[in-house]
Formats: sequence, structure tokens, C-alpha cells
Amino acid sequence: DFHTVTYSPTLNRFVALGIDCCMYSSNAVTWYEVAMPVASFWRDVAWSSELGKFYVVADAGTYRLASSADGINWTEELAVVNNSWSGLVWSTELRIFVSVAYTGTSETVMLY
Repeated sequence: DFHTVTYSPTLNRFVALGIDCCMYSSNAVTWYEVAMPVASFWRDVAWSSELGKFYVVADAGTYRLASSADGINWTEELAVVNNSWSGLVWSTELRIFVSVAYTGTSETVMLY
């Protein structure tokens, strides 16, 4: 049940995200599954060359945010607000991640 993918030109690595799993690949043909730090409903993944990190957001669970410098080893983080996050994008110009939610008290969260 994969539903989003992003690419890091710095690492030459794709990261694909499913509801409860994550995979990576350097050629988009051979994929390797990695363990996520917590069970959540992961929804979107984005890469920041400036920060050298991938971030993922979830729409459920205690930790609705995780980050990784390599797309393989993930660390859970607490989101600013525990909304049901569904989309994520990095703005190079503003140097922030912005996520949208479909439930909760705030529509966006800035992570950096």
C-alpha cells in the first residue's frame, strides 16, 4: 500500500512510503524495506537538500513525524500539533517544511 515517493539527488536515493512501511532504492528497480520507528499511518515524504534529511508525516499515532538523514534509519519526532497530516513539502526559499492536515486545529505546521 505505497502511496508516495520522493528522491534525494544528494544521496541518489528514492524513498517510497506506505501506511506502515518504508522502502528505498538507488535505481527505482531494486527496493529494500526498512523499519519505521513507530507504527503510524505514514502519509507523505519529502527531502531537503539544505537540511540533508527526509521527513515523513502521519495521520495517526503518538508520533506523527519522523526524520532520516539516509532514508534507512528513522527517528520519531513530536509534531508541533497532532493533526491528521496528509501532505508535506520543503520550501528551499523559505527553508521550511509545510504539511497540510485534514483534521485538527491547525492546517499547517512548520518544522524548521
